[in-house]
Amino acid sequence: MNPSQLSANLSQSKHWSESRDLPDPVGLADLRLRPDLVVPLAGFGRSPSEFTAFPWPNTGMKTRSMAVIDPYDELACRVAVAEFILAVDTHLPPRPVVAGYRIGKQPPGWAYRHPGKSHSEHRDRVAALVAADDFGALVVTDVARCYGSIQLPAVAERLMSLVGKHAAVDAVLSWWSIWADRDGCVGLPIGPEWSPAFAHALLGHVDSELVKGGFRHGRWSDDIAIGVPVRGDPCDALALVDEALQMVGLERSVEKTFIHDDPAAALARVRNTALSGLEGMLATGDAKVDGCVHDLFSAAIDMTDGLSSFRFAMRTMKHRRDAWAAAQFARDPSLMEIDPATAGSYLSAIAVDHPDAVAGLFCLVAAKPTDRSAAVHLHLMKAASVRLWGAAEGRLFEAVHDDADAPEVLRWWSAEALAATPS
Repeated sequence: MNPSQLSANLSQSKHWSESRDLPDPVGLADLRLRPDLVVPLAGFGRSPSEFTAFPWPNTGMKTRSMAVIDPYDELACRVAVAEFILAVDTHLPPRPVVAGYRIGKQPPGWAYRHPGKSHSEHRDRVAALVAADDFGALVVTDVARCYGSIQLPAVAERLMSLVGKHAAVDAVLSWWSIWADRDGCVGLPIGPEWSPAFAHALLGHVDSELVKGGFRHGRWSDDIAIGVPVRGDPCDALALVDEALQMVGLERSVEKTFIHDDPAAALARVRNTALSGLEGMLATGDAKVDGCVHDLFSAAIDMTDGLSSFRFAMRTMKHRRDAWAAAQFARDPSLMEIDPATAGSYLSAIAVDHPDAVAGLFCLVAAKPTDRSAAVHLHLMKAASVRLWGAAEGRLFEAVHDDADAPEVLRWWSAEALAATPS
């Protein structure tokens, strides 16, 4: 496949299906017969037909705009990024210094390493920084509005230095420009699996400068932890980060910058003792684990920074097919707003064994979504698409699909749920 062919893939029209300039410029029929090129391919066709965005509550406090790109362009971007993602990954410091979104399966059918294992590597790396004999302080910071602040010219410049002039790079950057001008996409799209490759291209500069400056650090996405020796100055590390970020058009989040000079406090930030205890109980098959997971869930919703505990509890109940949390969601649907994607993944998993527990939540989507509940409605519809339901649920799905005022992506997923359900 010639990467230069990809440049024609994205139509200039808002409605790509009506005026795509070439019928099938990347040979989509061929791609569907080549699972080695696109991983995974089973979800093809599950995106709405045009670029859109929807609210995405984050820890119950903020919202994010998630990019949902039409399937032709999503596939083409993934194939194009396969041409240069390895060069970006190779440029980064080795794991576990940078652990997140690292290449596991190499191109053309590329895939990232398992996020759970990668995050364990990151936690271990940061814990090692604290355990160092010359530990003086742990500096924790991240990038202010990281994806939303990433600018195309800065990415183009960095990729030119890492990859050189490349048709596949030009193709994706040109589509990104169209999404910005035509659809209002601000910064790097959040959601597509290939987006971290572009973030790494910029943040890899920060990694390089920290290494050159003699600092030991660990980075997960835009979260940066720096170990400062006892005779060092944390402000020097922050000044270096500020300068490196400025060079790629980004800035540090001051409100999310913390300096821990007490090893115990630093380790407490790295490892949640409740999670560590539960991991041990799960490993030994302790009969009390379900009750402890329920307690962790209850504690997490009362914590101002309980997202990791919430996710751990939800993932554990998902794997154990424990429907307990569904009853909590029925009593207080706003709990799903803590992390709609994790809640939706859990509901999808238990829907087979506990359909009544999940079906009782579908009535929520009949209400007009708010900025906070829109993502919950979306993930409820995604959970509904995993199995056959009854006529009552089918009528509800049909009503959502026929509601012209409902978000387009919600109507699309309701059609997916309705496809296998009688109305």
